[in-house]
Parts: sequence; C-alpha cells; structure tokens
Amino acid sequence: MKNIHDISDKLNQELAIYNSDLKVDVVNSTNFFLTLDLKVKPQAHRNKLSYFRDRGFILELVAPPVDGEANECLIRFLTKSFGVSQGQAELLKGHKSKQKSVRFEFNLKPEKNFEYFIKKIKDSISFSDEK
Repeated sequence: MKNIHDISDKLNQELAIYNSDLKVDVVNSTNFFLTLDLKVKPQAHRNKLSYFRDRGFILELVAPPVDGEANECLIRFLTKSFGVSQGQAELLKGHKSKQKSVRFEFNLKPEKNFEYFIKKIKDSISFSDEK
C-alpha cells in the first residue's frame, strides 16, 4: 500500500468507529500521525484505555496526578500499547487537566507495517456501548 490516499482511506475506515476522538494525518507513504483526545482518570487500579460511544476515550492510570506522574504514565502506557517509542508521542493539550490530547507518530517499516499498527491500536482499546 504505497499510495498516500489509499493509506489515509484505509486508516480512516479502520478507525472510523472512534468518531472524532481519534484523528489521522497521513504525511507520506511511510509516516502518519494519530491524535487521540481523551479523559484521564488517575489513581486507578490498573492502566486501561476504554472507548465509550457516548463519552469517548477514557484512560485509567495507576499514577497519581502529582508532579506530572500521570502524564508520564500516560505516555509510557500508550506508546507501549501502540508499539511506538516514547519519543514518537507528544502531549499536545491538558498538561494539568483530565482532558488531554496526545499525538503519536507512526513510521511504517516492513516489520512494522500498516496492519501491524492498526492491530496494536485496536487491541489496546476496550470498546463499550455502555454509558
């Protein structure tokens, strides 16, 4: 899949269920950015990313909201879950609030191709119709 429009269309089809809470920007045939808008619940019993149709993404984190610990935990957990390095993630908004926006850079390679990243992203998200 080399055509930038094919990649963009495929990404948007695969991730359409998440509505506007997850945005994809294809840079070229080997790089794309994904921006995730979410609400963080610190001091949870486990780290878990969930998607609720009516509330969007909610990220439960074990870290407390003190001295940036929850933000650091957010980056560590999501980059590991999505299969990218911590240097490929940036907290864009919400440094001191529960509402956050995080951008991830994905670099496609033969061993980490488009399908690999889509699977990593989807497998990281617990989906629910619950309110």
